[in-house]
Amino acid sequence: MPKMLWPHEVKNYKSNLRLSPSFWQGWCIAVKWALSMPLRLFGFDIGIPLETMLFINGHNTEKLAYKGTFVEICREKGLSVPKQVRIPAKSSLEEVVKLVEEFSGNGHVYCKYSLGSLGMGTKKVPVEDIPRLLKNKHKEYIIQECIQRSLEVRVIVLKDPLGVQRVCFELVCPKVTGDGKSRLLWLILKLRLPLYNRLINIYWNWRRLLVIPPMGKNVTLTDIGNVGKGGYARLPQPKFVQRMDAVVWEIITRLENYVGHTLPLSCFDIIIRDIEHFLNDSLDESISEAFLLEFQIPFSMEGYISNCKDPLRAVNGFYGALLRSRFNQGL
Repeated sequence: MPKMLWPHEVKNYKSNLRLSPSFWQGWCIAVKWALSMPLRLFGFDIGIPLETMLFINGHNTEKLAYKGTFVEICREKGLSVPKQVRIPAKSSLEEVVKLVEEFSGNGHVYCKYSLGSLGMGTKKVPVEDIPRLLKNKHKEYIIQECIQRSLEVRVIVLKDPLGVQRVCFELVCPKVTGDGKSRLLWLILKLRLPLYNRLINIYWNWRRLLVIPPMGKNVTLTDIGNVGKGGYARLPQPKFVQRMDAVVWEIITRLENYVGHTLPLSCFDIIIRDIEHFLNDSLDESISEAFLLEFQIPFSMEGYISNCKDPLRAVNGFYGALLRSRFNQGL
């Protein structure tokens, strides 16, 4: 396994500042993504986004980007994944009931669009509510079991010819603690989080903003760690990152064996079930404790950038290498 660097550790980052054609192609992707955002927020997904296809190379790779098949591929390659079923579009009540029978022992499950992004449309709901919620829907949905977790992380690996770059940050669901006097709205506003993050949490919790939580009661504001759902990010400890490097490299190797070619860029959302076993047991045990949720393409690095001491260098180092790998080398 090669040594992995944080993007801000790349020494020759200045070479990425040239305004080559790849720079403008990169900005075209960013602008298109920004323009499509309002439609995505209101649920208008038309399949795997066009800009995603720029990062999908080779036969079978699109199956990794599609939530409906990614879990099946990982299970085939001996990787840990949550139990999952697909609910086809326009399924009747009886069909949905039959499909979710295997979740009957679960209290809650995650429900998400099979082609959604940014956490939009993802909910944690009681399993008995699924048939009522998903009957006759016009989109395909994914039902995924809730894994008991120690933490959830996003890991991005870019195989740049000048060195392998890695980004790793923890996705955190914010909580507030009741004081018996303050309404939930005020408790959210007092959080030491960026203003946009607090506003997002106010939006998603609008139904209970005037509720006064009892003294000492912890209130989880969101069950989804994505920024778009109110979550925030923090960087893990070095010991965790070192072990995760070895784990994710093995994950990528197995997936490359499936697709039959190198994956220049990979991004995973991973749940760590038991942090002690993950850090202290053998590599095989660590891999079994890492549950893969999704192969994220496209993805956000906001959780890393917002916690990095030199964000300009980090952005320049990573996206310069990304554009060089994608467009200049034709990978």
